[in-house]
Amino acid sequence: MLSGMDTQHFPSKRDLWLVLVIWAGAVGLVYAGFDVLGSTVSPMAKVSFGLVSLVAPVFMLWLLYFTGYTFVDRTLVCACGPFKHRVPLDAIRGVRPSRNPVASPACSLDRLQIDYEGSRFGVLVSPKDKSGFLAALVERCPNLYFDGERVSPRDEVD
Repeated sequence: MLSGMDTQHFPSKRDLWLVLVIWAGAVGLVYAGFDVLGSTVSPMAKVSFGLVSLVAPVFMLWLLYFTGYTFVDRTLVCACGPFKHRVPLDAIRGVRPSRNPVASPACSLDRLQIDYEGSRFGVLVSPKDKSGFLAALVERCPNLYFDGERVSPRDEVD
């Protein structure tokens, strides 16, 4: 059994199309920033756009490469760059596969929807190691069990 202080991290799976789109956007913004620096626009416009063309790509890449899921004590922390979503493990009611494209802390459409008490829609995650993530979840949540590709509450077993 796990002690109360054990942590385990699962990075997000990254779809190639998303990696390409984000890198193209980041490179395009940096290129545009250098293009504006050589133009005849006002110095204030150069500084403003120069800052945006450096900060926005860093932010985009931060979201892409720092999205992941960490079990910390009795909580699942879903991080996407600077944004963090905490899900109490004892509130989780089930996990099922999903391809829902709605915005979420996931860099792939190969997702898992985690339904939990207190949330109408749950949270969508895309761990690179799906089976390892689900095994870690079930290990930490004795009220859950594997049900094929899903994780279900034990009280539904009969």
